[in-house]
Amino acid sequence: MRCIIIFLFIPQLLFSEISGSINSCGKYSLYSSYELMNTDSSCLNRFSVQPSYEFMRSSHNNNFTGFSIIINYKLSRTVFLGLGAEFSYSPLHIDNGWRLSNLNFFPIYLDFKWYFKEYKKLWPFINISEGISLINYKKEDYYFPGNPYNVSEKGLYVFAGPGCCIRINKRIASTIAVGFKGFHMSFNNLDVNPHGLTFRIGILI
Repeated sequence: MRCIIIFLFIPQLLFSEISGSINSCGKYSLYSSYELMNTDSSCLNRFSVQPSYEFMRSSHNNNFTGFSIIINYKLSRTVFLGLGAEFSYSPLHIDNGWRLSNLNFFPIYLDFKWYFKEYKKLWPFINISEGISLINYKKEDYYFPGNPYNVSEKGLYVFAGPGCCIRINKRIASTIAVGFKGFHMSFNNLDVNPHGLTFRIGILI
C-alpha cells in the first residue's frame, strides 16, 4: 500500500520541481515559441562569420572566381551589418580595345542584410555591399599585343541581390545569394569595370 501511494505522488513532485525551476530562471516565460526557434538559428546569432565562394559571369562573357569572408553583427532581429573582404581573379578580360590579363581584385566593403519572415529552416534576405576595390592587372593593346604593362588602381565596389539562409543545425547555416556585382563602378565608360551576374555561396558559423 505504501508503494502505491508513493508511486501516485512521484509525478506530482517531479512536475512541481520542474515548473519551479523554470519560473525561477524566467527563461521560458520571457520568450515565445517563435523567439525560442530563432535563438537556435545561426542566421540570427549576434556575431557570425561567413566564408563564401564567389563566381561572376561578366558582361564580356568571361568568368571571375574567388572567395570572400564577412564578419556579421546583428543590429536587430532582421537587420545585419558586416565588414567583408574578397579576392577574385580572372586570367583574361577584353575591355574597350584592351587586352587585360592576370586580373586581381581585392574589395573591402560594408555588407548589409535585411531578413524577411522565416519559413521553417529558410530565411530569405536582401543583400547589399559597397566598398573599395584594390585592382591590379596587366594591360596591352588588343590589336597590337606584345608589350603588357602593370596597372594598379582603385574603384567603387558594389553588390546587390536577394539571398537565402538555410539552417543546417544549431550552429551552422548555409547561405546563397544571386545578384549584380561591379568591381570598378564609374560614370566613365572608358574605365576598366568588370561587372555582371554573381553567385555567392557560403556558410555561417
